Amino acid sequence: MKDLIGKILEELLQKEGAPSKEDFSGMLGISVKTLYNVTKSKSYLDFDQVVTASKILNFNIPEEYYRRVGKNEINFLSENTAPSVNHGEISVTLTLTASISSYINFPDLLVKVSKEANEVGFKII
Repeated sequence: MKDLIGKILEELLQKEGAPSKEDFSGMLGISVKTLYNVTKSKSYLDFDQVVTASKILNFNIPEEYYRRVGKNEINFLSENTAPSVNHGEISVTLTLTASISSYINFPDLLVKVSKEANEVGFKII
């Protein structure tokens, strides 16, 4: 995965109208040397940095990654979906499946779900 992210970044930064590597690395909060290492698979970005890079470049990098590896959706899966009970509290696991293009809306979904959960006595942790 990490090698492909660096390749995608390199391609995006070579397009006309893209920021210079110096400007982009500054916006991303990394050094130019680190950016070089990312594009050469010697160093890697964490997920938050990939999301930030997507915003800076106005391009959905995770979606492009999944397109290239042949996956059309992200599956958030849990092996244990049955509620568990501890000390009078119940714990429930929620499984979500969505297309990668929907992932950009995930933070908004979490805010809405958290608000609704709080209103009915649940707490998102």
